[in-house]
Amino acid sequence: MNSHQRRLDRRRWRHKVEVEYTNHSGYLKQFRWCQDTFGPYVRDGWRERPNSESIVWQFTNEKKAMLFKLKWGHFEYN
Repeated sequence: MNSHQRRLDRRRWRHKVEVEYTNHSGYLKQFRWCQDTFGPYVRDGWRERPNSESIVWQFTNEKKAMLFKLKWGHFEYN
């Protein structure tokens, strides 16, 4: 990915919610909820980026990020 593509990606996916990864079943619940609420594909405005200790859920608009945050509790919102 070149620098132009990275800038476009950062602009599109600017709304983030970071969730601490504690167990796989919690992650699957969040994933299924996103599929049911927003749609099953990345083009529907959500995706996840796993790290070693957390998962960063990224959204294309603020409304989706806030819905996720309200559903899944006290997580950091960027």
